[in-house]
Amino acid sequence: MIEFPSDLPCASVEYSLRVRHNIRRTTLQSGRIRQRRTSRGTHRTANVKWVMNDGQFLLFETWLDSMLNGGAEWFLMKLKSGGGIELHECRLIEGAYQAEYIAPGYFSVIATLDICPTIRPPSDISLMFDYFGNDIFDLAINKEWAE
Repeated sequence: MIEFPSDLPCASVEYSLRVRHNIRRTTLQSGRIRQRRTSRGTHRTANVKWVMNDGQFLLFETWLDSMLNGGAEWFLMKLKSGGGIELHECRLIEGAYQAEYIAPGYFSVIATLDICPTIRPPSDISLMFDYFGNDIFDLAINKEWAE
């Protein structure tokens, strides 16, 4: 997997994360709305911002064009999420970004990324013992257990 260049700055902490679950809504003849989940997956996007100097911006454009096939390929980049700062698989949506010259020698670069979700705790309660450890379940079960 291609990695985000270490010579470039990390994405700004001002990024926003948007999560969209695969949910369908149907309006019934009665006027009620039925809502159901079509799959377990989620679609995540993030608006990110970098501030780069001239050299970094040139590197970014070259990396995007040569390594990411104009922004079509996935890459690994560190982003802050619920689990702290983690590596995420990302790609630029439609390879698009916006660069603005903000000061002599500096650019502000804004892009929207598709983000693959990171591994989350299992939804099956029996598998959660491995994730959280047995202590929390022992306390919960034994607190109300008849002696």
